[in-house]
Amino acid sequence: MLAALPDAITAGFFFLVWWAPQALGPHAVRTAVLIMLVEFVLVHAAGFIGRIAIERKLGLVDKLRLMLPLLLGYGLFVGAWALMWREWWPFLAFAWLVVGKLQTGTDPSLSQQEQEQQVKGFWGLSVVIYLLVAFVTVIVPMPRFGITDTDYGLPGAGLWMESPHIVVAFGAIYFSLLSLARYAVSKPVDDQSPMDHC
Repeated sequence: MLAALPDAITAGFFFLVWWAPQALGPHAVRTAVLIMLVEFVLVHAAGFIGRIAIERKLGLVDKLRLMLPLLLGYGLFVGAWALMWREWWPFLAFAWLVVGKLQTGTDPSLSQQEQEQQVKGFWGLSVVIYLLVAFVTVIVPMPRFGITDTDYGLPGAGLWMESPHIVVAFGAIYFSLLSLARYAVSKPVDDQSPMDHC
């Protein structure tokens, strides 16, 4: 259940921004848009980082040594956005989202092979969820709720910058589905119904 918590908290943030953006300050919408850009990078990185994290033959120092180049490489994208948006906190968002990604495959009761399958499976699932929700939120009209303004100081152009309620809806739905998926994967076998074994 704890594995689902980072994504659930992030989903809650997006729902609050969607419903009442001013409750979190004047830059909440801007923050949400940038978090989804950072998540785009991490969707790609999650499988690699997760695979290193669960490797039992490696000690912590070796895992960090292997992860560091990956994190620095993906961090370059985050750094470019931080410069473009003139913000420093995207690095905090990057770290927070990495913590969420590292929750997959960490159950010590699973074998190495089961952990690998869980990491690969969840990585694939997160890519599918990301693409599917991105598509749906672009095609299906999303309610604006509290995001009634169109000028939130977003740099650049494009659908997300011109209609920020779409990307905020995307984040709310995406992180909710990730949280539910992590919860379902992390439930102990004893919690499943007898019908699950048929």
